Amino acid sequence: MKSRRAVTLIEVLVAIGIVALLIGITIPAIQKVRESALRTKSTNNVRQIMLGMHNFAAAHGNTMPGRTSWADSNYQHIDENIPIYITIASYLEVNVDRSSFDPDKPETMLVPVYMDPGDPSWLANPTLTDTRTQGYCSYPINVWAFGGANRNAPAGYPDGMSHTIGIGGHYMRCGKGPRSQSIWDLAFGPPDSERRRATFADPWYKDVVPKNDPARGLTIPSVLGKTFQARPSLDECDPSVAQTPYRAGLIVGMMDGSSRTIRPSVAIGVFWAAVTKDGNEVIDLD
Repeated sequence: MKSRRAVTLIEVLVAIGIVALLIGITIPAIQKVRESALRTKSTNNVRQIMLGMHNFAAAHGNTMPGRTSWADSNYQHIDENIPIYITIASYLEVNVDRSSFDPDKPETMLVPVYMDPGDPSWLANPTLTDTRTQGYCSYPINVWAFGGANRNAPAGYPDGMSHTIGIGGHYMRCGKGPRSQSIWDLAFGPPDSERRRATFADPWYKDVVPKNDPARGLTIPSVLGKTFQARPSLDECDPSVAQTPYRAGLIVGMMDGSSRTIRPSVAIGVFWAAVTKDGNEVIDLD
């Protein structure tokens, strides 16, 4: 009878090494595929939202939704007290029943198209067991694009609607303290409150905002060096700027209804020029 050859320790270690190598190669590839799928879903959400904006405009004399002024005490019309994300709910292609919204019933305040599937503050609580998630939003509105008396498309956008950011990205929960929670069902909120309307570059909340630098003919941020955060942790998240959970960059909806991804390496002046709608800048986000 033949005796079986025993497996040596070296052979076991080699086998373990090969398995570890395969795992090391496979996991990053799986993560990239997963992130790509989440980014595709998020991009589709942005397109759906911007389509809702344009559907609203088509029904209102080509006037985009928004505010004449974003100061809470300076609304010009009673309709402006309605948050934009509630205003456009009936104009989305997805089925959203505006009449069903009830802040006392958190399950009625969950609109998936307003939630980025890659947002880590959403992923931290996927079962939504925390009722404070009601009304949370991952896609803040650019107050510079949806503000002012003239929001007629395209005349109200001298820089060009394809060159003006309409909505960007923002973690639903961002950091701790004031302005940490982005809520789509708020028209406004106290500047020192944790709950803020889903906006970015919003002076009411002391966000970083675009400023004109006449000496250089550039649009610059009110805090030097700031654009948006790329993949910050929840604790490092800065509510005064936009965020993206994706390595590729910040997914934005342009005012012409298109969507694009802005790389983290974007020039600071180019990014903030795209935030303004009438700065007379020529930009190239590519």
